[in-house]
Amino acid sequence: MIFENQPTLPVRIRPFHGEATIGYLLRVSQANGYVTLSQLVNPFRSFDALCQGLNLSIEERQTLIGPLSSFRGSTELLNSQTSVDFNTSLMRWCSLCFQESAHIRGSWLLKISCVCSRHAVVLHDRCPCCGSVQRLGRVNYLQCDCGVCNGQQKPDTCLGSVSRKFPLEFDRGLIAQC
Repeated sequence: MIFENQPTLPVRIRPFHGEATIGYLLRVSQANGYVTLSQLVNPFRSFDALCQGLNLSIEERQTLIGPLSSFRGSTELLNSQTSVDFNTSLMRWCSLCFQESAHIRGSWLLKISCVCSRHAVVLHDRCPCCGSVQRLGRVNYLQCDCGVCNGQQKPDTCLGSVSRKFPLEFDRGLIAQC
């Protein structure tokens, strides 16, 4: 659907394949100088309108994973997943992935996911310095409020053994479907 008189954004970065929808919009918010996600989404009537303002192609939209709770619409997502399948309030991350590319992977938001499918390490959810839980929705998701960079943590536990392989294969299978 084409929306008339729709705002466009000055900085329109492209999504990474498999990036979390909310993570992509947090990166767009930061790139455009916004302090909150609501500053980005409020001028748009719908997620479709926001995608048009970002000049996202259908293919680019299809690479995004997970819901965006800011727009109340359909909760049905790709591959029969619903927004209920995703954690939409707490952030989890792999510090090794953040060191490679600082974007939130959609697989990290799946409620059943607690291990990085690429590095076989337990996902972080707390600041290593102050211990506070990291919430989704903060534009500066790479840094805790106490000032510690979330990408600088060392992995807590490596789960590369054969006995731990099932969760990794299950997680990879889910993401491959998206």
